[in-house]
Amino acid sequence: MNLSPLLLVLSCLICGIVTAQDWVTFTRSTPQPPVISLTQSGNQQVQYSVEVCGMFSTDLTAEGENFQRIEVPGEGRTSRTGEPELPYIRQMIAIPECDSVTLTVTITSQTEFSNYNIYPAPDFEETEGPDSSVYLQEVFSKNDTVYAHNLYLPDTNAKINSIGYLRDQKYAEVHLYPVQFNPVTKHIIVYTNYQVSLTFSNPITGVNVNTGIFNNVASNVFLNYISSGIRASINDNVQGQGNVQWVTLNDTADAHTIIADYLIICSNCFFEPDNQDSKVL
Repeated sequence: MNLSPLLLVLSCLICGIVTAQDWVTFTRSTPQPPVISLTQSGNQQVQYSVEVCGMFSTDLTAEGENFQRIEVPGEGRTSRTGEPELPYIRQMIAIPECDSVTLTVTITSQTEFSNYNIYPAPDFEETEGPDSSVYLQEVFSKNDTVYAHNLYLPDTNAKINSIGYLRDQKYAEVHLYPVQFNPVTKHIIVYTNYQVSLTFSNPITGVNVNTGIFNNVASNVFLNYISSGIRASINDNVQGQGNVQWVTLNDTADAHTIIADYLIICSNCFFEPDNQDSKVL
């Protein structure tokens, strides 16, 4: 009986060895995220460089087949269930108001590796734990049709994933796909160095605009947003003082009738509903 805890510890150690991550060097021997450097930012064009230093690789077996699960530190992975789970590098770029954005990517260096069978993106199912808690658990899923294609995946090495706004600041979300995988030949091509440029057609604003109280947020989120250094309490970018109105809803369906710049939802115990000057405690 005294051996049981020891066996449990040994079992955990063995599992740890089997699933240990190995650092695969591309450009740097020490594990680190991609090095992204801004080289130009204006309302005509933004340019930056990317160095992919390496990736983590974990060997694992599922349904009798050996796979490698890979990731680039600090970056995302594709999640289409059953298809190869491949890393992508996401970068948010502040852009001006313009008619269109053209993405140009030049790959300046690459390397190749053989004998890779990239793990497929899993499915997820609700599972109940011993304490009755509910959580999502990974479930192995492989799309055999996709893995039978003798071509490199994904079908692009870069794209503008979305264009949107943070307050008045327009932005582009750029995805780079550094690992290209052929599931038939078990071969990967890795793009290690990029030169990326976004060119703007007919820009009518600067590349950076005042985001008011979100100034520091923007400077941390966007590669090319320069903080004004003004505190949020001062840099509120408000035209006029506005007003506060307390609204009590008896039916959540009535919420669509509310017109406001900011909405705070709280319980009655945190303010005085009958006092229009009441502040949220």
